Amino acid sequence: MRSITNARNKVALATLFSIICSYNYSCSKLKGKNISQLNLMVNYPITVIDKGKITFFNLTDTIYIFYYKDFIVYKLKPQRSLENNEKIKGTESYFCYEKDNKYGLFFKNSYNKHDSIKLPVDSLLTKEAFKSANFEVNNNLYLHEAVEENNKKELLEKYYFKIKNENLYDSIYYYYSSSFKNIEYSLSKTLDSAKHLKLYKARLMYNQKFSTQHNLMMPKREYSFEIKEVPFSNDSIIKQFFSRMELYKE
Repeated sequence: MRSITNARNKVALATLFSIICSYNYSCSKLKGKNISQLNLMVNYPITVIDKGKITFFNLTDTIYIFYYKDFIVYKLKPQRSLENNEKIKGTESYFCYEKDNKYGLFFKNSYNKHDSIKLPVDSLLTKEAFKSANFEVNNNLYLHEAVEENNKKELLEKYYFKIKNENLYDSIYYYYSSSFKNIEYSLSKTLDSAKHLKLYKARLMYNQKFSTQHNLMMPKREYSFEIKEVPFSNDSIIKQFFSRMELYKE
């Protein structure tokens, strides 16, 4: 009986060793140059009104998006301190999925890569990665100016609102470029298709104006969304996520 048990233990250890070796081999094969990186940078203004006094500041976040073959990894926003709104290092969560798959794996942090939750891709990206942001041009906007540059490879469109409302933006600027055409990520597939260019930056701006709702002058403020293709940061955590995804698929 003991010999049978020992034999089973040897088989189990051999299987585990094989998995570990395969994982390490996969990591060694995965080169940083095969991974592309896109940064989504977001700025949103925060206005605090207390007893007739106004405090204004900007919050900025960056979401890092990585591509390797048909696999995609999102490094999401970190948590912020309740005391001073500072980002807490190491609290970034991760979301991994395969292209065209409806579900992916959400990891609360990078410390425990074996503790994941299966979540719908659309729901997660809408909640955590601004997928629900709407940049479509509606009937309330009119095109004030369109500026083409670099042999029509760059386009800036300036839109104003037809109606004036203190709760509405005063102007919206859309920036397009042909250099992003091979990038899958999109701020607006509708606008990308219509312009045959990639919308890579959107600025939604308020002018300084008096607020009848708060009975004070509101400052200029701006929401902005921008995608930027950058060299891969050679993040070992991202490599490990891709290696695991590739290994599990095999």
